[in-house]
Amino acid sequence: MSCLASNNFHFSEVLAFTFFILFVLFSSASLTNADDQSFGAAENVQFQSCYGGDTCRFDFSTWPNIVGKGMPVRVKGIDTPEMQGECQQENKLARKAKQRTITMLEKADRITLEDIERGSTSDWWRR
Repeated sequence: MSCLASNNFHFSEVLAFTFFILFVLFSSASLTNADDQSFGAAENVQFQSCYGGDTCRFDFSTWPNIVGKGMPVRVKGIDTPEMQGECQQENKLARKAKQRTITMLEKADRITLEDIERGSTSDWWRR
């Protein structure tokens, strides 16, 4: 076998391997888009505090503290009046919603968060 023939064979292996690596990288990048990724559920989370009626902080005991301690969570599909509302009535309703949420969470025997997703880019706080 000539030297040129063995180099061509080696080149085709490298080329095939390179295409394989590129395929894997592009495939995994599309599968792990942060806005589309679900992180499953978290059981036995500990309620810490609430900012409003739809945004609270929890401790995820099974997650590393760097991401699981005091994690802000905005409840998907719930929209309560803002704490810094535009009028007194909105502020009053916001305080009432916050207190209702705190009461429910403090009385809960067990808290499980399901369908956990990373905050979307449309949410300023990425909650």
